[in-house]
Amino acid sequence: PTHVRYLTDPGSITPIVTLYRHLRPPPITVKPKSEVYDAISIYMESHTMAEVLLMNVAYFPYRPHVSFVDGHGREQPSKRLSTLDVACGVVGVADWLLKSGLQKGDRVVLVFLPCVEYVIVWYACIVAGIIPLPVPPPLRLAADIPIFSSLVEAVGATHAISHNDYKKISLLLATKKKVSTLFSREKSSTPQWPSGLTWLYVDDVIGSSRKKKKDVVIEKLRNFSSKLTGNDLAYLQLTSGTTGSPKAVMVTNERLLNNMLFAIHMEFASSCGYTMCQ
Repeated sequence: PTHVRYLTDPGSITPIVTLYRHLRPPPITVKPKSEVYDAISIYMESHTMAEVLLMNVAYFPYRPHVSFVDGHGREQPSKRLSTLDVACGVVGVADWLLKSGLQKGDRVVLVFLPCVEYVIVWYACIVAGIIPLPVPPPLRLAADIPIFSSLVEAVGATHAISHNDYKKISLLLATKKKVSTLFSREKSSTPQWPSGLTWLYVDDVIGSSRKKKKDVVIEKLRNFSSKLTGNDLAYLQLTSGTTGSPKAVMVTNERLLNNMLFAIHMEFASSCGYTMCQ
């Protein structure tokens, strides 16, 4: 299509967000394998993140999708996931979240240390229509828990989703705090976690979701995507908080896809020596 050729033209620096909104094609269906799509075509023909993952699994199931690097920038081969690997985890976690009592439109906080599982859970929430708010894991309990509690209250989150690595660290930090308080002359109480917040840990679910058949994953993603639109809220993103307390910004599926397309457009331009201005 002409709009795809235009978007890959490095000589064009017209803001992609403006163009994209006017060039949306009709809702997608999975097409025959003979029709190969590149990354831009997939994002152009999709209206939601569920559709993006659906198309990627259909056409590029074994392409590397997520990789993890250590603190020195070295990639960890054992933590590299293909598109199908990610999709298996996404549909497994999405099903589990809905079976746990969450519904489309519910808001949750994601509390993860750096890991590839975070990507799967973030994606699973969006695919299921559950609204995630990624937050920094509270590590300085006395300072961080009040901020965490205020964010939970502000967005109306009912659940916190995390993994066992953070659960172990938070328990260790709480024990350390109690011991230091016990032997301290200044008695101070540890801030309390938000009441009524249900914690869910995803380690076992992701582990049991691997090795699903491609056709099964595609069918599940098609079912999820049929219940979402581009105007549905995808996730909440925290502001930096430089001018006050961090606030949650609402990002729809369409806005998220616009951002991704703009990033791709900038990458093409920068690789050809152009400077992008905003």
